[in-house]
Amino acid sequence: ALPLLTLSWPRHPQRLSPLLDRDALVVTRNVEWGQLLLGFEQAQRYALCDARSGEQLALLAEETTGLSGAVGRQLLRGRRGFTATLLDPASGDVIMKVERPAWLISSHATVSDGDGAVIGEVLGRWSPTSRDYD
Repeated sequence: ALPLLTLSWPRHPQRLSPLLDRDALVVTRNVEWGQLLLGFEQAQRYALCDARSGEQLALLAEETTGLSGAVGRQLLRGRRGFTATLLDPASGDVIMKVERPAWLISSHATVSDGDGAVIGEVLGRWSPTSRDYD
């Protein structure tokens, strides 16, 4: 049987150190008015901050894909495919990237480091009542 979760260490672990060396992180998201009032899905953006100091450590931005991406976002919602990039806020360098194609029954996401080398993957297990991930 194939493993449901695989992980290898990134080539440049120092890029992840600012995140992994913290006791706790706070993740915030700015919600746009169109999304809040109309339920219109837009590309998501998050800030990852140190829980104690409030220092912004990274940005997580979902990449947009034009009109087809906007239509897919409205129709597929949580089952849509996406690419999200974790960025260093000071330099704009890519820390890591998460890619998940659109799915119907079970999902599969690939995590790569800033150089594009795959460092992990997450496989969703089908369940009629909940989302289960390995």
